[in-house]
Amino acid sequence: MIEGCSRRRNAAAEAIERSLGLAAAIDRLGLILTIDARWEARMSSIAGSSTESVAAASADRSLPTNRWIVGVFAAAVPVLWIPLTLLHPDSTDVLGGVKTSTWLAVHYAQLALAPLLAIALMSVLRPFTGISAAVGRVAVVLWVALFSAFDAIAGIATGVLVDSGFADAADRLFEHGLVGGGSILGWTAQPMWIVVAVASALAMRSNGTSALCWATMLASVLFATHAGWPAAIGLLALAVSLWSAVLQPAPVRMARSSRRSHDVVPPRIPESS
Repeated sequence: MIEGCSRRRNAAAEAIERSLGLAAAIDRLGLILTIDARWEARMSSIAGSSTESVAAASADRSLPTNRWIVGVFAAAVPVLWIPLTLLHPDSTDVLGGVKTSTWLAVHYAQLALAPLLAIALMSVLRPFTGISAAVGRVAVVLWVALFSAFDAIAGIATGVLVDSGFADAADRLFEHGLVGGGSILGWTAQPMWIVVAVASALAMRSNGTSALCWATMLASVLFATHAGWPAAIGLLALAVSLWSAVLQPAPVRMARSSRRSHDVVPPRIPESS
């Protein structure tokens, strides 16, 4: 009888052990399935981000027409400005009643081209990052505002007064200390272009553009002279810079998360004790 009880206890103990083993196996299987599901979700996320990166790169390569349009526009504006710098009469001739029509035509055209040049510059600087790019964009806005005001007052208003027979009033306006030819407005508007050129050149260099691109942008500081051959050379350099900046391939910048995605290590499954 004692032997029978012992066999029953052993059988019960074996049944309990088998039940515990089965439960442990089920728990481990559930852990494996959970880890596998998380791993598949993680890999799907990485694959999706890689697909988006490839799609973005393909889209970037599929826009040659738009780049050509922007490049032609950006380069055409400074090229159209070059004849104006060469035809710009001397202020003493205009105040003396000579070349008034040419003076007015040049300043009317400059007033129309200034905002177009600002748009061209902003379109080129838009994808660039960094402090220099931000300074360049702010300087473009300040330059177009100051230059347009200076061109309208010291240029167009003075020419209209001379052409209307008010030479004395034109002299007084042009010699005005705040808005005249050698005024605070003039000495602020024209040097502002130096800030535009230097900041834009630094932004182009720090964002990986070619040496031709940022060097010609730096040479465009000559445009601050406003008239004559130096200004024409500066505008020609600006046209080359804007053209090359728009048409060259965009530098590839990989985020840190994208770089880390190539080094993903699958999770380890803990061993049951």
